[in-house]
Amino acid sequence: METVRRKIQERKFYTTLPHKIDSAVEDFKLSTPEPDEELDWKFEEVGEFGQDGWTISYSYKSNKDD
Repeated sequence: METVRRKIQERKFYTTLPHKIDSAVEDFKLSTPEPDEELDWKFEEVGEFGQDGWTISYSYKSNKDD
């Protein structure tokens, strides 16, 4: 009898899981404020492409630093 109950619980869990995930995503989106402005990104490349030590990086450039 316990096995049947466990299977029923498992089926209920997996049946309701997509709705629970969608609801959690929507709750997160509603609780997270939208940025007021576009982000300002700084691009930096060091060295030549394909050479040893070549790197590229992107970093956020805060408007407060300007």
